[in-house]
Amino acid sequence: MKRLPAFLPSVTSSTALCIYLIISSAPVVMASDTPSAWLEEIVVSSRKRDENLQTVPDAITAFSERTIESAGIEKVDDFLALTPNFEIRNDQQPGVFTMTVRGVSQVRNGEPPVAFVIDGVTLPSVNAFTQDLYDVERIEVLKGPQGALYGRNAIGGAINIITKQPSNELEGFVKARAGKGNDFKVSAGVSGAIVEDKVLARISGYYHNNDGLLNNVYLNRDADWEESGGFRARVVTHLNDDLTLDVRGSYNKLDAGSAYYVNTESTFVGNAVGIIQSDVAGEADVEMWDISAKLDWETSAGTLTSITGYNDVYELNYQDIDWTPISFLEGYLQDDVQGFTQEIRFTSPSDQRFRWFVGGFYQSIDKYRLTDAYVNLNFILNGNGNPADKILVPAAYAPQEQDYVTYSLFGQVNYDITDQLELTLALRWDRDERDDFQANAIPGGLASSATFEEIQPKVSLAYKPNDDLLLYATAARGYRPGGFNPPNTIQDAYGKETLNSYELGVKSTLADGRVRFNAAAFYVDYSNQQFFLLEVTPAGGLVQLLANGQSSETYGFEAELTASVLDGLDLAAGFGYTDGKIKDFGSFATFPGGTDRFDGNKLPNTSRYSLNLSAQYRLPLSDKLDMVSRVDYYRKGKTYWALDNIDTQGSYNIVDLRVGIENDVWRITAYGDNVFNTNYTVQAFIKEFSGFVTDTAWPSKPASWGIEGSYKF
Repeated sequence: MKRLPAFLPSVTSSTALCIYLIISSAPVVMASDTPSAWLEEIVVSSRKRDENLQTVPDAITAFSERTIESAGIEKVDDFLALTPNFEIRNDQQPGVFTMTVRGVSQVRNGEPPVAFVIDGVTLPSVNAFTQDLYDVERIEVLKGPQGALYGRNAIGGAINIITKQPSNELEGFVKARAGKGNDFKVSAGVSGAIVEDKVLARISGYYHNNDGLLNNVYLNRDADWEESGGFRARVVTHLNDDLTLDVRGSYNKLDAGSAYYVNTESTFVGNAVGIIQSDVAGEADVEMWDISAKLDWETSAGTLTSITGYNDVYELNYQDIDWTPISFLEGYLQDDVQGFTQEIRFTSPSDQRFRWFVGGFYQSIDKYRLTDAYVNLNFILNGNGNPADKILVPAAYAPQEQDYVTYSLFGQVNYDITDQLELTLALRWDRDERDDFQANAIPGGLASSATFEEIQPKVSLAYKPNDDLLLYATAARGYRPGGFNPPNTIQDAYGKETLNSYELGVKSTLADGRVRFNAAAFYVDYSNQQFFLLEVTPAGGLVQLLANGQSSETYGFEAELTASVLDGLDLAAGFGYTDGKIKDFGSFATFPGGTDRFDGNKLPNTSRYSLNLSAQYRLPLSDKLDMVSRVDYYRKGKTYWALDNIDTQGSYNIVDLRVGIENDVWRITAYGDNVFNTNYTVQAFIKEFSGFVTDTAWPSKPASWGIEGSYKF
């Protein structure tokens, strides 16, 4: 079996030692019976109304403001590392991700398996998550299909990010960080009343600069540099006692190194293994702005809510596309995505036995993509691959325009059959209309249209024998629309995919509120799953496309434990296991070697298991000053990179450390990320499935250290 770059020797024993040292320094006494010793109650809005996390019959990993700060969560991959059975991988450039949740994966050039929602607005593009996370109140990660409430692309789950509300009292914060690689970041925010009790405002922003940690040995410069910044403004106006208007706008910009791949085999002239050596310094420029307005009108019968959002994401990416020091191919990728979203729903009061809401949803997305590649004519004619002598001529010019329109009707009812038994029924109808125009290789261009429809039901039965225990069973259907392949492929379009998911779960609170244990087991039956393939064209070339397999399945479980048993000591653990395989791929003879050979193989880009452990100890130094120490340990199981199950990433371990002093107003913390310098592959592209001249991989970041401070008022 061929393996991509290996990880360093296991650091499990070192991690255990770190956790032991933190625990052993804690006084061996039970926590007091004061509320400060109990776990904080987490409120989530995953079902369109505020509820206690422990009463919702869904697998949800939630992060409160306190957890976000103590764990140093600043990017999407920071909190997903603490989420069992949920993976995220950078893909080609910063801010562009591929995700997998419970084996439901995002394929290259495909759409994500989760819905991204910020303050109630569904984002039209995953590139919108280029921004750093700052001034965030809560994060909710929902696992399992959520299409009944969140619509298309929530086939694997949903991510809700809730930013902080404006306050009536004047308050604010400032944070600063400095670290390895000339890393510098500052963020700040202020909130207060413009008109007391009537008009409240909050504004916050950040700036981040990093020279990078990964060296391009050919150009002798760091490849993973980054400069980014942004701001957010929010105004909440209480028009009267029953009518509230919440307006939010944000702007973010990112300039960063991109496509800093390493080659994992030597199959091309001048190609070395395991180092970054492109002759072109890749760069990605991403710009995003959005605005949204939420109007709540409370009546005696319930609450009418309108959420309107507009989002614009522009990206220009320049990179080496032969992945070698030879000056052969380089190119541009330009993406421009605009999305408009409108949701209206009416929600019944929560303090009644029969609760319900109904709503409608509309979204239009306009996408423009331009792929522009250049070839070095001097290399073609004379074999001269010296970058100083390159003569670039256009090799491919492929503009593409896509218009997506989605119409949805949805609703949910919750009925308390008894004081202990709740039945939940949810249903959504989605209609996706898609128009596509591609000019690549077709005189005059090729126009295509398709419409996809799906009904996505969800039913849950929750039994609560006492206030500290919830048992539930859930069945749900998920759906992801189809789309269009490049012109001149045998399969011009690919179809929608669907799945049926079945889940059993338990949520429990133990030891008088000091221990929280949640677990769920699931089985997913997949139909027409979308996969990424290469096709042999009649001219003998290779074209990337998406195709539907026949059937797949995944099953597994996850468990999460949070405990505050000893004075000042907080422990957390999460474990997820996923086993996914292709039952029947179908036959695509145009793929090199055929596709029948994939039957029975494991699903790619899915770690067999994930484990995370955290220990945090707060040691009082005085009446007003504490020392806080924290260690986070992550382990990922083996991952297959491609359908043939040949290339793999072995299991690996990561350890992060934090130690600092703080009081109610300020905090100073020293931190170390990946302290044992574990080397692993973040993402891989195998030439049999990518068309590249060599196997390539996206390398992990090395160990980094720094110090950060914050002050709030």
